[in-house]
Amino acid sequence: MYRALYNFASEDVGTLSFQKGDKFTLIDCSIDENWWHVVDVHGQAGYVPVQYLEKDQVLAQDDVVKSIDRAIEFIHMAATKSGGILNAEQRRSLQKLVEHRKNVIEGTDLASQQPKRRAPSLQEAKQTRSSKRCSTKSRSAPPPPERTTPETTPVSKTFFQPSVETARNVPATESTSKADTSYTNETSKANLNSNTSENLNLKTIDVPQGMLPEIVEQVRNRTGLSFDKSKLAVKVVLSQIAGNIPELATAMETILESSSTEEEESTTVVLEGGKDYERLEVIFSELVSCKDDSQQRSWALHEDEAIITEYLEELQTILVDADARVCKAVIQKNSYDYLSSLVLYYQMEHRLTIRLLLLRVFGGICGLDLKAISHLLGTILPVELARDLKTDKENFVKMCYSSLLCVMLFSTGEQVPITHYDHLNAEFVSFVLDFIENPPYDEEAEQNPDIFVNLLLSFNLHFQDPASNTLMSVLATGRPCKSFSEKIMLLVNRGVDPVKVLDHVTDAPDSLIKFLLDVFSSQTTSEIFYTNDMKVLIGIIVRQLTDLSPGNQIRTENLSLLFKIFENSSYWEHCHRLSELVAVFDRILGEEGSASEEDKAIVTRMKTKFGQQLSLNS
Repeated sequence: MYRALYNFASEDVGTLSFQKGDKFTLIDCSIDENWWHVVDVHGQAGYVPVQYLEKDQVLAQDDVVKSIDRAIEFIHMAATKSGGILNAEQRRSLQKLVEHRKNVIEGTDLASQQPKRRAPSLQEAKQTRSSKRCSTKSRSAPPPPERTTPETTPVSKTFFQPSVETARNVPATESTSKADTSYTNETSKANLNSNTSENLNLKTIDVPQGMLPEIVEQVRNRTGLSFDKSKLAVKVVLSQIAGNIPELATAMETILESSSTEEEESTTVVLEGGKDYERLEVIFSELVSCKDDSQQRSWALHEDEAIITEYLEELQTILVDADARVCKAVIQKNSYDYLSSLVLYYQMEHRLTIRLLLLRVFGGICGLDLKAISHLLGTILPVELARDLKTDKENFVKMCYSSLLCVMLFSTGEQVPITHYDHLNAEFVSFVLDFIENPPYDEEAEQNPDIFVNLLLSFNLHFQDPASNTLMSVLATGRPCKSFSEKIMLLVNRGVDPVKVLDHVTDAPDSLIKFLLDVFSSQTTSEIFYTNDMKVLIGIIVRQLTDLSPGNQIRTENLSLLFKIFENSSYWEHCHRLSELVAVFDRILGEEGSASEEDKAIVTRMKTKFGQQLSLNS
């Protein structure tokens, strides 16, 4: 194993760009003494300058062997894209890695071996020069940066420029440096004393379209910052340049102003050629190949878990840090084909570590794309999650992940396929309620009951008719629901819908109001709330009706809820805060304007049906 001493950037075909500290597995050092053929930790093979490397003495022999095995695994996975057939380059690399592995085990250093090679014939030399990968012998390796100065990223020059490279490799003498410095100073002074507008009118510079997204892409690739942070960094730098160099202000402002007009059109600029797009394509393709390879899941000796884990962790990082439009473009390809394959892989994969990572990936995808949620609802994933909740009763972390993902999927209120209710049935609802009422005494399971309450609230959004509502049917059996009802009241008092865990805008109603309306549609289900709970609920309704203005949908929903409470509960036994309610009713009836029409209609219906109780008890 070798470690990079400096940063190195190159756009040349056949070379690798890398950062200081990156590690490589040596494939071949016999082709050129200045350039070595290596494989990085991501399985990418290419040439790197020897002077930028040093042997990593810290790693043990086992670590080196594992690194070589990983490189071999990457080559095999890359070959799956072409039907499992290795090309010539892959065969050569694989042969070198296998030989290197043998040498490491035997204690022989590949770099110290002196290869014996015959001189190439003229015809072979011509073939080498005309091959797709440019020969590294066409130039010498760039010199490493000076250690006495701050390290910068050296930029590799184009191949086949010996004159330029030779000039760059010749050390400058002291007299030459002084002459250059003197010439530069004189030129700068002359430029400052001249009229800038006569030489170059910087305000008329043509700014290329799509420049800002390209800069942001480069900053993200070079720094590892998230897309949002990279974008902010670029805007800050351009703003500072515009503020401190008036001659460039117009150009900088033009680039900044293009952000709002080009954002929707700029996706294609960084889409196909962007690093995030390419890495997502590679990761999804490799995960699909893992799904299709049953041997990887059944052969215990096949150590692929570390590689798959690394892919999933990188995928999760990209989903969080990359441009959301790029991620959505890859996910939506071929009608969400990658996402469907990922669901099938989750169903087939039984290793806990991988399943947990897949759950987190699904959660990240749900947060990015609302349409992806609709697609996932139509797959086997909701059924698989329900099955996991009932079978993995002791694995509280996995139960937490599975239930939270269920909340995300159900939060839109979109109807699930009718066949899913074979598993999302009364037995499933009863299991969730039992867990809420009798949670295990374990610290890891402490938050699970609260998430299970949110799960039932989100699940209830799918039922339009309370008579055919699975949750209401279970509650109507008279089962104990003390903890469940108390948690509902706490959520109602907070006034925040706990199901809206994503930022998507949907037509789904407030899950708490929807649940209460369904509960109080029947006298049987309304009995899950004790008298104290009812009084707390009435107090919250009074506060909402008093504070909210005409036309507010929440006020209308609270009036509808109050009508059902009057109709199907034991409210008239205690008439809690009835006088305040009557005062609110009178105020609503006295409001002017069309915004209160719906509220007035509800109040009129209540006065018509319960007029005697309202007048006697107020």
